Amino acid sequence: MKLTKPLFAIIAGLIVSLTGLLQAQVTPGSVSISGGPPSSPQNFGKTNSVGYTATFGKLSDNGCEALTPSSTNVVWGATCGSFISTTNNPATWTNVFISAGWYTNVITCTATFKGTDCNGTNYSVSTNACVTNVINVIQLTNQCVATTPTNQSRTNIGVGEQVFIWILGSPTGAITWSTSAGSVGPTSGTSTTLTAPGNAATATVKASYSGGSLSAVFSVIEPTGVNMVVYAKRHSANRPDIGINNLIYLAPDSVNFGAVWCQEEMVNEVATGVYSFMNGQPHESAPTPFPFTATVVPGLGTSAGSVNDHVYSGDPGTAAPFAPGTETVIIPWDFQEGINPWKNFTTLTHLCVLGAGGALSASKGGASWSCNVTNATVP
Repeated sequence: MKLTKPLFAIIAGLIVSLTGLLQAQVTPGSVSISGGPPSSPQNFGKTNSVGYTATFGKLSDNGCEALTPSSTNVVWGATCGSFISTTNNPATWTNVFISAGWYTNVITCTATFKGTDCNGTNYSVSTNACVTNVINVIQLTNQCVATTPTNQSRTNIGVGEQVFIWILGSPTGAITWSTSAGSVGPTSGTSTTLTAPGNAATATVKASYSGGSLSAVFSVIEPTGVNMVVYAKRHSANRPDIGINNLIYLAPDSVNFGAVWCQEEMVNEVATGVYSFMNGQPHESAPTPFPFTATVVPGLGTSAGSVNDHVYSGDPGTAAPFAPGTETVIIPWDFQEGINPWKNFTTLTHLCVLGAGGALSASKGGASWSCNVTNATVP
């Protein structure tokens, strides 16, 4: 005997079919993308961040217009760079370009709408849109003129230090240069040279061109101290004298102070014991300014080259025994760059000591040497 489906099963099947049919009738409206670069092509710097916003047309359901979805989800994509969040709307796209040049970036947005249609049926429909941006990436590159420190791409520079800066890519229109501190020259063209000011500052160098501008920021550092290294020693056998000659380095060693001059200020000595004959005497009656070279020695600073510092106790010329004593000079150091005023930046202590048992020592700026009265003559 031939079997037939119960009536309720047939009705249920029809309901399922109708439900599927009704769901398929919900269609999304268009998606449009706004934001991003204001024109195409657009001049961009190396690091960029721009916003995009998606707007949506009405959904329809066979004449039941203007459906309002209970949720709208978006997913953003890009052929170069990425979105900070791919599901936000508006969304922020960002990129760090490795090199200057022309890039084509395709931005996509897929929107999914969920809700209940006019027939009470749940729906989930998607659509997408894309926009293409042609990006002209412009970059600034900098190189310190001095070859030491070896990191010539650094942005921490010494007072008076020079940095060569040039533009990469194809900016539109004429290029002009300016700086917030120091000077740049030339002021037009594809490259310029920054000369740092003679004082601590932040120098922002700006390249301006049609459709945009780029800036490079440099921290200008003043000298912070002096390091000395003994290169020669002095002592007369059986006499209470001691001395050292020191090589001079200007700290810190992270920048170049080849444009700097230094001088010691005139101060009087404070001396006791065997060195009392020096008490109240001027350490240097006519301080002589001296320049620094373009050579930076790691761990020490910018070298003063052949210019050296002398520490010497002097010899009273009296016969033994010698009374223990000290010779102390606290000396302010000043620096100058160009025609700027002299500026004090540190104080060094010149110290010679005769201690118990004929022990002698001399020190200054981290350099020191010790011997004994009875030691042989040096040199």
